[in-house]
Amino acid sequence: HGLCFSSGMAAIDTLLKTLKPGDHVVSTNDLYGGTYRLFTKVFATYGITFTFTDMSDPAKVAALITPDTRLIWAETPTNPLLNIIDIAGLAALAREHGCLLGVDNTFETPYIQNPLDLGADLVMHLVT
Repeated sequence: HGLCFSSGMAAIDTLLKTLKPGDHVVSTNDLYGGTYRLFTKVFATYGITFTFTDMSDPAKVAALITPDTRLIWAETPTNPLLNIIDIAGLAALAREHGCLLGVDNTFETPYIQNPLDLGADLVMHLVT
């Protein structure tokens, strides 16, 4: 399915609203500032926990996954430093631990990179 939102923040907000208090998200530590603030200033107040890490090493991500982890959230290339993340590796981790992998693919666009083909469950593209 495809959904259209008025902004990327609205899309991420809608995704996070599927989580409940006590759920956990692992995310890249090099994250668009608006997304970081939405995670830490808004959804953290709802009892959702967030852990941020360097996602260039899948072993670091694996070490942070808990039984409460419901979502791995990645940007690749990251914003603003343009770090590259192994989407297929994260997808394998997500499957292994029963959580979803969401990818903000804004910088690559579907013309260059299709995270769904690499195993991601959710993909976001902005047209800004």
